[in-house]
Amino acid sequence: MNATKRILFVGLALMITACTPTEKIIERQSSNDNPVRKIEVQDDMDAEQMALAGEQLLSVWNFMLADKVFNWSLSKDPTNKRAQFYSALLKPIMVTKGLAVRLRPYYRNNGGTQSLDNNLERLPNSSLKAFLLDGTEDIKDLKDVQNLLVQERDAWNDLRKFLIANQTMNLVLNMNPMTFQDQVNKGMSDKCKIEEDNDHNVIVTCDYAHAFEKKVNVADLLALRQMAASYVLGLSLYTSYSVDGIENLLKMDQKNMSEQQRIEFVEHELPAAAKLRKDHSLSLIPDLGSDFLSAAKWVIQYQQNLCPQSTKPSSIKRPGYLMDGESFCIKDLAKAQQDLVIFESALHGPISVVLTTKENIKKSTQVNYLALITKPVEDLRSLAPSSYSACGKAATLRDKTMGGTFPLADAEDFNIEKCRN
Repeated sequence: MNATKRILFVGLALMITACTPTEKIIERQSSNDNPVRKIEVQDDMDAEQMALAGEQLLSVWNFMLADKVFNWSLSKDPTNKRAQFYSALLKPIMVTKGLAVRLRPYYRNNGGTQSLDNNLERLPNSSLKAFLLDGTEDIKDLKDVQNLLVQERDAWNDLRKFLIANQTMNLVLNMNPMTFQDQVNKGMSDKCKIEEDNDHNVIVTCDYAHAFEKKVNVADLLALRQMAASYVLGLSLYTSYSVDGIENLLKMDQKNMSEQQRIEFVEHELPAAAKLRKDHSLSLIPDLGSDFLSAAKWVIQYQQNLCPQSTKPSSIKRPGYLMDGESFCIKDLAKAQQDLVIFESALHGPISVVLTTKENIKKSTQVNYLALITKPVEDLRSLAPSSYSACGKAATLRDKTMGGTFPLADAEDFNIEKCRN
């Protein structure tokens, strides 16, 4: 259920209307105090002009129209970097097209569609609402939800690959002043200088010529890449092993079930669950780790440039750039470097660590954190307990190495908890 709610939340932050390049796309503000903003997209525009128009359509309500315009731009010039950049950014969201209709069978089978209908009723008629309704009822269970998560995972990875392939790209983005008003206002103070003339008069001079622009360079692309990687990592873990039939367990009163009863239910009643999916992406995870390592080292190396010190408490670290320098600030460089040494070692095999056992005893051991990633088990049942204690908790494990995670075969010390009176 959590996964479903997560997808719906992403979708609501999201129909491509029947437009042709010769039509005009008009964005209107709801307030009568503001004039209508008219954004025209016409066939005689070149690729960059179309991409610039698409930029001004970016909002929660119209992003799908912007995506359409970026596609038109790329049809004129497939190498246009601005259109490529935004198309890659929007791809994970475009995967959720029609979600409000697609999810209806799942809601119907799990408590009813009332909450879904209520959310849709509160949503104003808009391009966003049309986008969410433009689908067919095809998500009926958690297996279907997982299939959708696979598509989202792959879209995030496509974004990540685009950012890697274009890591030295430089862009100047033109922010929609209505959509990104808060971000624009945040940087206004840094565009002003306070000076004192010979007569001790205070003069404030502000240069707002570039107030709606955000520069993008290697640092911003690096931060976006790590954001995309975090989604790829999380979704890879969600989509590696089948959850086919798990909703049958979720419908049961698990408060009155012991750990043994829950595991045995999965083992005997849900034969398709817990199996490694053919479309799993676990093999991506070591690459994500290596990429993070190199990114972290780069940030440490250029820390003074990325996170400059200032006497102004409200000063933006990287004025004019998409990512504020606060995103790159490291408070304890020495500790960060030590952590990276450990992280790098963990990427290459078992490392020696001190862990606390279930009996609250510190014990030295070895852990191969990527064992189940580089050599995933075909069925998670192989990692299940082999016996249970009187209180229904695991007493022994079928695999005392937990798939190679504990090379010294002492996994039980850290995973088996004795019954408490």
